[in-house]
Amino acid sequence: MKQLLAKLLTTLAAATGLVYFWNRRLDQRQRVASSERVEMPSSATSLSAQPHKRTRLVPPVARPRDNAPPPDSAEAGRTPFYFVPGEALLTIESAEPLAESFLHESVAPTFTADYAPFGSGVVAYPVSSDRWLTVVRLRWPDDESYEGSLARFNALEAKVNEQIRWGEASVTTWMPNWLGALATSAPTDFVPGSPGAYPRPMATPPQRLALTDAPFLAAWRHAAHAPVTLAVLDGFPSEAALQDATLPASMGGVRSTVRGDERSLSVETGRYYASFRDGGPFGMGDHGLATTWLAAEVIGDEALTNVGIEAVRVATEHGVCSAADIIAGLAPLVPRAQQGEALVVLLAFTIGMRDIIPPRLRLYEEHYEALRLTCLALNEAGATLIGAAGNDASGLQHPPRTRRPAVFRSVIEVTSGQLAQGDLALYANQAKALALFGGEADLQNQIADYLPALYGPGAEGWRWWAGTSLSAAMAAGLAVLLRSGDPSLRMWDVRTQLRKVATQSRNPGNVPYVDLVQ
Repeated sequence: MKQLLAKLLTTLAAATGLVYFWNRRLDQRQRVASSERVEMPSSATSLSAQPHKRTRLVPPVARPRDNAPPPDSAEAGRTPFYFVPGEALLTIESAEPLAESFLHESVAPTFTADYAPFGSGVVAYPVSSDRWLTVVRLRWPDDESYEGSLARFNALEAKVNEQIRWGEASVTTWMPNWLGALATSAPTDFVPGSPGAYPRPMATPPQRLALTDAPFLAAWRHAAHAPVTLAVLDGFPSEAALQDATLPASMGGVRSTVRGDERSLSVETGRYYASFRDGGPFGMGDHGLATTWLAAEVIGDEALTNVGIEAVRVATEHGVCSAADIIAGLAPLVPRAQQGEALVVLLAFTIGMRDIIPPRLRLYEEHYEALRLTCLALNEAGATLIGAAGNDASGLQHPPRTRRPAVFRSVIEVTSGQLAQGDLALYANQAKALALFGGEADLQNQIADYLPALYGPGAEGWRWWAGTSLSAAMAAGLAVLLRSGDPSLRMWDVRTQLRKVATQSRNPGNVPYVDLVQ
């Protein structure tokens, strides 16, 4: 009996040891497995994104990218920069607007720069009852090269981080003076002009834009009774060209407010210009007339009696603008909105296009802060901002994201859907807010006619156009009707109402589509 009990205990001990040994072996295997190097998923941004895992995440190997800009071509004056070399914008916070003499005598010397005034004078706007933001343009004439500008930006960033103050005034943000365009870049060549956006003469001028008989459009027009101002920031012909232009009846009140003063622009027409793919420049001065007319057609004759349209020139005749020009056009609107004026602002351009800008400047929001803060101030004051998403998708299966300033949360971003298919237009960037029809173009064959496209008046006759600019213009017309029906609506209210009338039958790129054009 004792021998049997001893054998049983021995067997039990051996089994227990075997189980213990096996568990230890399994535990060791788990630990070894948990220390293996694994590929980081594209959605993971840091170790804290997956705290429950004990794996060491290894970032994926990025595809090499040449971040240097392409060399200058044979085009006289063409620039490889997406920012103006040797120029930067500072945002200074203070209790009151700053005098130009202070900017010249105190601010500029702090950064060993020249004070470069805006054509419209000092750009300052209130963001509250006791807080003003003043945007200052600085210039270093010797920084004409790409490398020189980057070195200057590094030095400037270090200087700004010192929290410089002049009494009650302090530096809030800085940014390069970004270049923008009324048409975005081609897929492979560095050209600010889009192959689907340049105008061409049109034989027979149309009488009216062919709009659908949408019930919501008729209802919104009927309800529009309160005064609204539509500010169109765009490129417009010179005043001399406009004097001889024959514009449609819906633009009767626009001519008196268009200002084509070249001195109000900070960029040089001869140096920066949009171009065809063959390298030649082309005129974009009529772009603003086309967008203004489309917005007016959507608003309708009866509702237009309550709408004032202001054309603000921010781009050269070749369709190029800078952040300095845009901010100078936006800033005077802020106090007007704060005083209760119902404002809709159309921003049918993009800046910071593509990703050839240097890595350290690529996605950093602070390098667009002066513009973002200006848009935000307008939004918080009650204005409704409509922005074009961009035209540089070039038929890609996964379109690029929305461009600035439309990507700012204070702006309703608008992209373009195809007329007959449930997809984005070939040139259209992705957007979340809204899509309308903005004309279709054959990106592969630029000689082919647009089938179909939109049209608009010009100083020398009617022209074909295509682009998200035109979609944004029609969305701005709808926003004007909504604000005229209820001036108290905020931006998110307008955005919601626009998305509510989006058709369910076509949903291009998963963007709500407003079917407006026949």
